[in-house]
Amino acid sequence: MSRRAYEVKVTREGRWWMVRVPELDELTQARRLSEVEQMARELIALANDSRISDVDVTVTVEVHGLRDVIGEAMHIRQVRE
Repeated sequence: MSRRAYEVKVTREGRWWMVRVPELDELTQARRLSEVEQMARELIALANDSRISDVDVTVTVEVHGLRDVIGEAMHIRQVRE
């Protein structure tokens, strides 16, 4: 299988980050935001019977209606500097 990129949508549900891969209709969870990308890559590799190294992801985090939380945090950090 050649290297492939997937969009990953992440939302907060209680104490967990819910990690959804819409293209595959698959879902997993992560305890920490820092674990999201790895959990998504593992899920996709398992679903496609491929190697984790063949999977790229683009993660979009939405919390309380705010999309791209990571991008917003980076923007806020830049404005404050």
